[in-house]
Amino acid sequence: MATLLPYEITRYVKKPNKKTKIVLITILTIFGSLLIVRAIGANAKDVARTQVARFIVTAYNSVPEQTDSTPCIAANGQDICNLLERGDNTCAMAAPFGTRVEIPGFGTCTVRDRLSSKYKRRIDLYFGGRDKIAAARKWGKQTLRVKVTYP
Repeated sequence: MATLLPYEITRYVKKPNKKTKIVLITILTIFGSLLIVRAIGANAKDVARTQVARFIVTAYNSVPEQTDSTPCIAANGQDICNLLERGDNTCAMAAPFGTRVEIPGFGTCTVRDRLSSKYKRRIDLYFGGRDKIAAARKWGKQTLRVKVTYP
């Protein structure tokens, strides 16, 4: 079979009838709608990653009475004592590790530790070692609007 050049193909292709045109327009419309829905869904997914809500915000220290036998090691395995010395705040929350939380009066912290799943609206801020217990007590228990950005 010989290869046809583009201008030769037009000799063998019928002109589309009305029914064919309607089918083609329908297919293109559906395909275009799917692309638009997919684009809107992608934007909605980005928006859903950030949430501003009210949480009960408490504080804790890295002492065995408040944690376990390895108070500086968070649930994700990182040394939160060293991170705090470098200025990287840690918090505990029923959210994925790496979630960033902006808390008024405290700053931004990263979720590296766990709270029980029964505390869905609670955040526990890491304040430091035994020398910071007074600061944690002063913080107390506050209900605040915080911004949570999920990874």
